[in-house]
Amino acid sequence: MTAPANGFDVYSEALEEDSQLWQAGAEQLASAAARLAGLGLSGTDVAPYAESIGIVDKYEALREAAQARAVRAAADFHQVAAALIRVAREYEATDEQHRRRFKKVEGSL
Repeated sequence: MTAPANGFDVYSEALEEDSQLWQAGAEQLASAAARLAGLGLSGTDVAPYAESIGIVDKYEALREAAQARAVRAAADFHQVAAALIRVAREYEATDEQHRRRFKKVEGSL
């Protein structure tokens, strides 16, 4: 990351790097959600007693909740990543507009 050259630059590179971290986190969460989907349990997977006391139902409820949270978190992480990129682009555009205005004012003095 380089320092601002003229006092008007924003560290948009840092925002982009942070966006990549959030994107990577989203991908990890999506992968976890996919793995959770394959970890289902049925009555044939456990002893009859375990099924009779509700282990399968409790496990499935917990697994489904964890999977749903991972899916939602992945979507949220994607949104944060996209927002960081939008902010970086907005800063860059605003900086450029201000730079042009200052040059115009400077030229008229």
